[in-house]
Amino acid sequence: MVPVTLNNLPCRFLMQLDLGAVTTGVHGNPIQPYLEKHPALKAKLDTTRTFWMQAQKNAMLTHVVLKLGPVSFGPRDVGTFKNFGDLLTAATLADVHPVHIGTVAPDLFRVKCWLLTIRTNGFASRIRYQRRLSTRLFNPLS
Repeated sequence: MVPVTLNNLPCRFLMQLDLGAVTTGVHGNPIQPYLEKHPALKAKLDTTRTFWMQAQKNAMLTHVVLKLGPVSFGPRDVGTFKNFGDLLTAATLADVHPVHIGTVAPDLFRVKCWLLTIRTNGFASRIRYQRRLSTRLFNPLS
């Protein structure tokens, strides 16, 4: 699980890093309350742009600023897998613990070289992009 930020929302999210997945996406059930609470994020939900997963048509969140820890991947189109993931309660939304909202897939790292070093106090990430190497330290999960 890696800490992520969507569209600079003041929420703590986690996404599973899955190198076997095809597309980076958020789960419909846990993201739904955040769509309702944050109109700017909901405005990015585009039902005319779709993708198929498990024989169902799903909408895309378009031009969402996606960050893994402090590393920004800029505006991205991210799939929303409807009716999947944990249903959240109002208490969950008020909780300070991070919420698992989806999956980070290798499509996010296209044309990049990503080195991941696991540490006991978090992990360091190095991303090579446009011939330069930047190093960021992700905060530990707690």
